[in-house]
Amino acid sequence: MDINVAKRPFPLRGVHWSIANRWIIGTRARVFIVTPECVMAGDTREKREVSAALEATSSIEAVCLLEPLQSSSSCNYDHALGVLASDSSLRLFVPPIGGRPDYDNWVQVGCYRSPTAAGSSDLLCAIDCVPSGMATAAAAAAGKEEEVVVGAAACGFMSGRVEVVGLRVENGGEIATKRALDVDAGGGHAVCHVAWVDGGSSDRLLLLVCAVDGRAGLWQIHRDLSQATLLATIGLQDWRPFTAHCVSSGRYLVLAKIGTAAVVDVGADSVPPTAIQYTALGVSQTIISCVIDERRERIYVAAADFCIYVLSKQGDASWSRRLEEERALRDGMRKTVEKSFTTPFKMSSLVLRSLTLSPNARYLAFAAE
Repeated sequence: MDINVAKRPFPLRGVHWSIANRWIIGTRARVFIVTPECVMAGDTREKREVSAALEATSSIEAVCLLEPLQSSSSCNYDHALGVLASDSSLRLFVPPIGGRPDYDNWVQVGCYRSPTAAGSSDLLCAIDCVPSGMATAAAAAAGKEEEVVVGAAACGFMSGRVEVVGLRVENGGEIATKRALDVDAGGGHAVCHVAWVDGGSSDRLLLLVCAVDGRAGLWQIHRDLSQATLLATIGLQDWRPFTAHCVSSGRYLVLAKIGTAAVVDVGADSVPPTAIQYTALGVSQTIISCVIDERRERIYVAAADFCIYVLSKQGDASWSRRLEEERALRDGMRKTVEKSFTTPFKMSSLVLRSLTLSPNARYLAFAAE
């Protein structure tokens, strides 16, 4: 399936796969929401394409997903997008109420600007959102049933700070934002990546904060957003930042950067995490994706130049590379590209943008530019 966008996607996290069976493609001009359609088995997939855009005076710097959301009388949508705007703000977009997400352009329903960064050079540079019913009970106890808490956002800044922001839906359908917690997570170094991690516990959220100096911190955030605790520091100060991560269902967290993959056990019986395994990777371009296949006990780490690293679990619970599988996987990806592209191309000119596991865990799906 070919998708044409106005500008190039972001090199890192510019292409996302939504659980609603959509590709979310972030560019500086707009976010494209593309839903594949297969009319007949074996045919080239067609698509439905809509978008979300900012005002003409701002551009888009990053994109994240907020899904799935729980619908209610006040929250009439199931999915949302977080957009980092060039004016150092977080914007929230949803399908238009009463419209169809695959046919109508998405609209902005929320905005957050840091009150402490106003007028300073401390710019917002990384975002991620997580859905959660973390304060629903507290809101009900306070007689605020009209407010539906839909989740939290993490906003990373150039100074190394991270602001945790609560998100709630008001009666009119707008998403209100309020800063709840300020964390000094980067140690004075700029934050390059933030991500919410499911830790398999009902009373906590795990927040991953990666800094440009090559280290990452795993923070436990209380569900009422009142407190943050550093659980582990991952990586060395080698100035090779972690650029990709993935997490299994409450068990393993994988981080990857050029030359190194780190596997962290974040299961409920290992908090704080004490076992962090490091595996050396080969020489490649920037790492863009990690995928965990729990059924086959495999970890796939992908670089922009189509270098794919396959890690398997050994009998002693350590993770090591499977060179023979790496060669076979790359050959399979080449054949898939040759068969499915409908426009002329050269394999050497393609850039890998995203790697993900299909919903039924049968296939590795990837996007190439």
